[in-house]
Amino acid sequence: MTKSEIGKIIRQRRRELGIKQKVLCYGICSESMLSKTESGTAPGDPVVLEMLLERLGFGSEILGEVNDSSDYIIRQKIREANQADRMGCRDKAWEIMNSLADGYDGFSAANKQRYKTLETVMLHEDGKITDSERLARLEESLRLTVKEYSLSDLPPLMTKTEIQILSYIANTYHYMGDNGTAVKIIFHVKKFIEEFYIDKMASAIELSDICYNLSKYLALEDRYDEAIDAARQSIECHEYARYYEGLPECMYNCAWSLSRRNKADDRDKAKKLAIEARALCNSKIIHADTLPSQIDNFLAMLHRLESPHSFSRRT
Repeated sequence: MTKSEIGKIIRQRRRELGIKQKVLCYGICSESMLSKTESGTAPGDPVVLEMLLERLGFGSEILGEVNDSSDYIIRQKIREANQADRMGCRDKAWEIMNSLADGYDGFSAANKQRYKTLETVMLHEDGKITDSERLARLEESLRLTVKEYSLSDLPPLMTKTEIQILSYIANTYHYMGDNGTAVKIIFHVKKFIEEFYIDKMASAIELSDICYNLSKYLALEDRYDEAIDAARQSIECHEYARYYEGLPECMYNCAWSLSRRNKADDRDKAKKLAIEARALCNSKIIHADTLPSQIDNFLAMLHRLESPHSFSRRT
């Protein structure tokens, strides 16, 4: 597929969704550049094409067609650092990030976002910045492409990186004790994914974590009916995407909300879910840490008909 053909796909999808050019390209490129890209009179920069496609809900089946720039190599290195961090290899992650630092000023806006976001998360986890500093840095990162970002004006269209940043911002509000704002942001992100994502698998992967966090924040706001619905959707998405690593946590959180709501049969349902989650923790494909003991305590409390304790926490 040529870049001009991708431009036509962008135009067709944008028109199908009724999105104006200035809304789609905001923070990415000029309207004139988007117009030329859509008409095929200009080939379009691969990085710009990718961001436009992501905001229109396209997944990897078409994005692979445009990853042919040097910018992609930088993105891969940032992704490698992120994977190292997730695997607990923090020194390796910092080694990769430090090797990229000198070239930061020459990065595209998208890669500056990726770099700054990962750096912020790692600094926060290392205890080198506070929650409020983390929030300020994440908002600064988001404004690289969403210049007028505010809580009252959340972006209508988002790239995957912008979704990730907003999710981290919501998490930060949660850390700061403002679960209401966290819920508002996550609901907005969830709605975008559900309405715009074309690839069902990509949607399920994104929503598995989004709905997990949403269920947690809603429960902490005592909105148990909504929390249970979000937790159940997260369980469905985890199962559809075969993302079993995070499944026990989702089941546990659903059980927690059921026990707190405590309608007819809720405690029985909570007990059943918790037992299933505990069994999954013993699976060879799941590497649970403190969750098994949390579930054991939860089941013991259910047995004594007492309120269970707080949620497990995912960054």
